[in-house]
Amino acid sequence: MNETLITLERVSKVYQVGEENFTALNDVSLKVEKGAFMSFVGPSGSGKTTLLNLIGGLDRPTTGKVFFKVASLESMSREQLAAYRRENIGFIFQTYNLLPVYSVYENILFPLLLNGLKESHVRERVESMIAKV
Repeated sequence: MNETLITLERVSKVYQVGEENFTALNDVSLKVEKGAFMSFVGPSGSGKTTLLNLIGGLDRPTTGKVFFKVASLESMSREQLAAYRRENIGFIFQTYNLLPVYSVYENILFPLLLNGLKESHVRERVESMIAKV
């Protein structure tokens, strides 16, 4: 049996836009198993980015729960959410989020250092990543 990594239980997300409420997600339940590949496809405004932001702990649902393994993202502190994203979630943003004052090497190195790794241990890994692109 596969391990469930992400669980959404009856998740809804409502944004207030002026006087109006806009429902981006309505009562979504979902399980993501370890090793699964998933695609979220739909027109602009259908909730794809909202769903990914909730899974990544960048936003919180209006109702419902999001879990990583058995831990509720709602109960995590900012620091715990940052560690969750850094260690378990990968984002490819529509616009790049590089630090403009850093070199390519430094932009790749920075998240590894945040994870507590020493530059001397990851130098070869970073150089290998650069060579691939």
